[in-house]
Amino acid sequence: MLLFVSCNSSDTSSEISEAANDSAIVKEFEKIEYLFNTNQNKEGVSLINETFNKFPTENKKLLTRKYLRLAEINASHFQNYSLALNYLDSADLYIDRSRSDMIDDYILKELYKGKISFQLKEMDLSYMHYYAALKIIDSLNDPCRYLYYYVNIGELFWLQNKYDEFIDYVKKSLVNQELCNEFTYRYGRVPTIQSQYSNIAIAFERIGKYDSAIYYNNIAIDSIISQQNKSLDTHSAERLLGVVLGNKGGVLLKQKKYEEAEKVLTQSIALNDKKTHEKGDALFTKIKLLNVFIETNRLSKANTLIKEIEQTPLEYTNQTSRLRMQKIYEKYYEKKGDYKLAKAHLEAYNKIYDSTQNDVIASLKSNSDILKNYDKIEGQHKIVLLEEKGKSQQFILYTIFFFLCSLIVFIVIIQRSHNRFRKQAKEIKAYNEKLQKSMVSLENSYTENKRILKVVAHDLRSPIAGIMSIVRLMKFDEDIGKDELNEYISMVEKAGNNALEFIEDLLLLNKENETLEKHSVDILQVLQSCVEMAKSAAIAKKQTITLEAKSVKVKINEQKIWRVINNLLSNAIKFSYPNTSIAVNSIVQDNHIIISVKDSGTGISEEMKPRIFSQNIGVGQSGTSGEHSFGLGLAISKQIVDAHKGKIWFETTIGKGTTFYVELPIS
Repeated sequence: MLLFVSCNSSDTSSEISEAANDSAIVKEFEKIEYLFNTNQNKEGVSLINETFNKFPTENKKLLTRKYLRLAEINASHFQNYSLALNYLDSADLYIDRSRSDMIDDYILKELYKGKISFQLKEMDLSYMHYYAALKIIDSLNDPCRYLYYYVNIGELFWLQNKYDEFIDYVKKSLVNQELCNEFTYRYGRVPTIQSQYSNIAIAFERIGKYDSAIYYNNIAIDSIISQQNKSLDTHSAERLLGVVLGNKGGVLLKQKKYEEAEKVLTQSIALNDKKTHEKGDALFTKIKLLNVFIETNRLSKANTLIKEIEQTPLEYTNQTSRLRMQKIYEKYYEKKGDYKLAKAHLEAYNKIYDSTQNDVIASLKSNSDILKNYDKIEGQHKIVLLEEKGKSQQFILYTIFFFLCSLIVFIVIIQRSHNRFRKQAKEIKAYNEKLQKSMVSLENSYTENKRILKVVAHDLRSPIAGIMSIVRLMKFDEDIGKDELNEYISMVEKAGNNALEFIEDLLLLNKENETLEKHSVDILQVLQSCVEMAKSAAIAKKQTITLEAKSVKVKINEQKIWRVINNLLSNAIKFSYPNTSIAVNSIVQDNHIIISVKDSGTGISEEMKPRIFSQNIGVGQSGTSGEHSFGLGLAISKQIVDAHKGKIWFETTIGKGTTFYVELPIS
């Protein structure tokens, strides 16, 4: 009886002790979150480990919270992705998907793994984890859970500098965030509505849309002020307001609104230049303010601020801030006329920049080594398991011999099932990959066709509208003469030809994969044919075409190369002034023939150069006599030349003309 009571008392005491520990851990987490929210991340990590050592627990929810939080901090703040993955694996051991209160933990774990896999360039794994999270979210159909998914996907676009897509996803998350009174994830870092608006502002700043950036910064500022002591505590509001004001001041600086920028930047520094606030962000803001002083020639104030910046503790600096410091110092001393010091800071800037690049390479290599070691450890673990299984089977064989036949049959069945499962898994994976590629291809095709249809509708409207206008004139003009009628007919013919030319270019645009039939052709005959064809158009503009070429046999598709040369001649006539000459030449060089078409026209602007061979319909410009251009001819020409394993390029001078070169292999 006493023994029974004693045992029962011990169990009760243990339960009370564990409950007390759990309560203590929950209380300590308030301090831990405060440390993380005030950027005291190392202290926060230390306190988590101390807390769980001091208060042992078997509570799955609390242990999951511990490992998810450590994973998030190590990935986002310390960039230690290997350690973060280990923490996520530990969290996975405690996540019970049958418990409704741990569904969010599972989603969060998959999203973290997806993000880390993306950082490690493991795109298949990243996609798999994001898809797993989205599948659960879809089944729950909860806007609060979609919110965190959108935030994570938006971050991926931010990492790729795709700011337009980032803005779209942030706006999606804002729609969901406004539907949630209290977000479900208790320990996933979800940006506040105010910081979401601030992030949109930064994205607009990155793409040079400064007015939009100012607009969203102002929305963020108004929201912070209105929510202080409501959804935002005073400390968080001050930190966030300081950051947003600093961002706004940076935009005003780029707009050269120096007086307004100085005022806003000074307010930001006053809020965040504190240990428990965003002191690191305050350093960036001081650098912006220093730029204002330099631009407005207040070098004395600039010197004072430089001394203040140099007193910033090392823990609040990073590679980016140190780079900006050296750059602004170089600008300051150059403005001051001290070129020796300016040069020294420029060299320091280059040194830090080079080391940054080396760190990136080393980090990628380190991550690769970690993954290799992880695979090795995983393999050794499997070997140990197989050895233990072998010993167990041997023991069974020694002790229960009469079960040998049954066991062999059972193993054979299992092996066959396993092989069949592996085969099916491979087939499913291959099908999924094929389906994914098809979906991406279909989406790209849809987007491209949608874009082309818009342009087709726009560019075909003009000639058709012109034809309809002329037909109305002919219909209602009872006194129309023969000459006037012929003029109307010529105008209709010209508009129709423009439309046909545009349609022909569209039909030829996507034939780059067509198999070429090549024959040995005399290039001189091709050039003579093109010149003869173009002469009438040249004569109409009082231009002359000269040809200087020798008879050379080249293995080409005559029709397509004729189209390339004809297009270059057509452009030369179109963009050359009247009473000028166009020169067509060919030379043989290193078993290649180089054909050149030189005009004396308008030349190609710097803005047009990068787009000259693109398939962007509508990039063309009007000729010297108002001739229409769709901007497709050169894109088609490049496709044809590339298919011949040749090259096409140009040299141009504004106001003097352009020379296009086509290089083709002779055999």
